[in-house]
Amino acid sequence: MKRLNEYKPNGEIYSSVVLNFDSSQPTIDGQKGRVTVTGGNQYIGYIGNYFKRNETETFDVCHYDIDEENDRLKSDVITATIIPLSCVTQIEVILFSSPRWDSRMTNKFVFLE
Repeated sequence: MKRLNEYKPNGEIYSSVVLNFDSSQPTIDGQKGRVTVTGGNQYIGYIGNYFKRNETETFDVCHYDIDEENDRLKSDVITATIIPLSCVTQIEVILFSSPRWDSRMTNKFVFLE
């Protein structure tokens, strides 16, 4: 069964729901995420946009060019991995992990200490 797990910034589970990609799902755009696909590969980054290409439903996971030591962008370069929804087995997100909410900029899936 596909799952969407939301974590509080300290790593405690906030919610865990069946992942069905409909409008009743929590909004995860812009949050730090770890996406597991069929075969066990994982993609970590900021969850991007959901969109439909031809008949394939997809979303993207974005990596930014970050200077992790100084908590800032090195450049405007963004690498997006486009993932078909049909391949997703689990999505995990950290609530309030977007730098827009004053979270540290990182391409790692880490909780606050």
